[in-house]
Amino acid sequence: MKKLFTLLAVIYAFVTPVFPADNNDKDKEKRYADIRKMMEASRATKMFDQMKDGIKANALKMIQNTETKLEDLEMTDEVKKLYDEFAEKSIDRAMKLVNMEELINDMVPCYDKYVSNEDIKTITAFYETPAGKRFLDAAPKITMDYMAIMMDKMGGRMKQMQAEIEKSSKEFAEKLIALKEKQKKEKGSKETK
Repeated sequence: MKKLFTLLAVIYAFVTPVFPADNNDKDKEKRYADIRKMMEASRATKMFDQMKDGIKANALKMIQNTETKLEDLEMTDEVKKLYDEFAEKSIDRAMKLVNMEELINDMVPCYDKYVSNEDIKTITAFYETPAGKRFLDAAPKITMDYMAIMMDKMGGRMKQMQAEIEKSSKEFAEKLIALKEKQKKEKGSKETK
């Protein structure tokens, strides 16, 4: 009887993860829906739209760079039509790289892995409050201000670091040359003996 009970326990342990109960699937669907709601409330999906707009802008810049290489080409209606068709195809091609729904679907399991149900609901509730909405309105401005400060600081620090790296690289090279000379002398003195 013990063997039968042990066998059933082992079978249950291996079969349960393979065939989850329906309510587990429903729980996961509900959790994923809650995560998507949080992403909407936090405007994360708008971030993806902004990323999409950035891709469009970059594609347009690449097209414009192509146009500048054709400076001596007269911009006739035929050339403009060709240019517009090329621009449209290039932007469409770039947009096919980014499937917003796919990006969101890929992000949901990441939240699922690290953020609890309670936290998801609390975060969502916060972003739905007037304070949460004001925070979201201010966040891009805060980021822009902070980036300007950091770029200013890092610019000076990068120049200083580059000078330090150049100095230490030169010192390192001089030490290697000195060691090479030392090795030559030692090798030469061994050969004369």
